[in-house]
Amino acid sequence: MGTITDPGTDSVETDNVQINTQSEVTTDTTTEGATDESAPWYSTLPEDLRDNPSITKYKTPEDLARGKLNADKVIGYDRIPVPTEKSGPEVWDEVYARLGRPENPDGYTFKGIEGKPIDENLVKSFSPIAHKAGINQQQLSVIEEWWNEAQTQAEQNYIESANKILKQQETTLRKEWGNNYEAQKQLAYDAIRKFGGEDAEYFVQTGLADEPMFVRLMNKVGKMTLEDSIGTEGAAEFESATDIRKEIDEIRKNREHPFNIAKHPDHQQEVRLMSERYQKMQKLNS
Repeated sequence: MGTITDPGTDSVETDNVQINTQSEVTTDTTTEGATDESAPWYSTLPEDLRDNPSITKYKTPEDLARGKLNADKVIGYDRIPVPTEKSGPEVWDEVYARLGRPENPDGYTFKGIEGKPIDENLVKSFSPIAHKAGINQQQLSVIEEWWNEAQTQAEQNYIESANKILKQQETTLRKEWGNNYEAQKQLAYDAIRKFGGEDAEYFVQTGLADEPMFVRLMNKVGKMTLEDSIGTEGAAEFESATDIRKEIDEIRKNREHPFNIAKHPDHQQEVRLMSERYQKMQKLNS
């Protein structure tokens, strides 16, 4: 009769036959062809593909699929030819036309500077050049905007510069003529009216009548016309009495003038100048 070993033993003996009850099972956790999860998705592709930047730039297969679809859409578009150095005018004309260049130079639209008429001569001379260069309307608008701003700024700079020069000339003339400045200037105005005839109004409207160097010139002309009757010095004073009276009245009416403000720093000086005006006016009237 056979014997059975204790439950903890490794085998059972019966009828002189030993049977192993404990199996040794070894499981191979590696499978041929399995990939490392940390490797990029394209690592299983052939070498010439997995090293290609056009493939490796996609993080997932889904990204690759979407990129392909987008590329198909672009290829389906109406593509514009790319000219080369050897391309003829007809190729360039096609490119320019596709990019929005008008059919002819007259097709451009100019806005001009607000408040000022458009320079038609400039438009006629520039349009053919813009058309030849392949400029479309959008590009032309950008160029025109820059040009208008540059012209406006140049004009403003010119006016400021001219005014500065005129101010300097006037200051020089005032120093030269002193308190008799207004009288000398009036003499110049009279000469302009006398010899300017119908053009005298033009000098006034354009501001030329107030241009210091022109005033100096016409003042000399005015003096020359009076030399025969009252002499050069008398000519300088011929208009003085009336003008000095006018100047005195204007100062007295101006309540903000230093002469009328006792506490003003220049009050005493203006009082002295006023006294000199009265003395000179009396001398001229005597």
